[in-house]
Amino acid sequence: MPEGVGVTVPNEPDGNSDPDEQMEMSPPLAANPTPMQESKEIPDLTPFFRSAVATYEKPVSHLPYSRFQQIREAIRHLGKLRNLVFIATECEEVTLALED
Repeated sequence: MPEGVGVTVPNEPDGNSDPDEQMEMSPPLAANPTPMQESKEIPDLTPFFRSAVATYEKPVSHLPYSRFQQIREAIRHLGKLRNLVFIATECEEVTLALED
């Protein structure tokens, strides 16, 4: 079989080519950036805070494990609140006052 017949060789730079040529071949990273849509609407965070407080204050047995589960559930609710506060503060400054 003659050399090169039926053999496909990928076109790769041999390492000796000019680095500027290689850079020109790659497309620009931010050719068409997608604009982010900013929402100026601040979500109501009260239900998440109330869920955390209600979970924490819910009467449970005196077993330490039950109290641990209750505190863990309250922390989960507060984690949702924290994530929403972070999302809301990306666009503009937000002041949140929590009362006892």
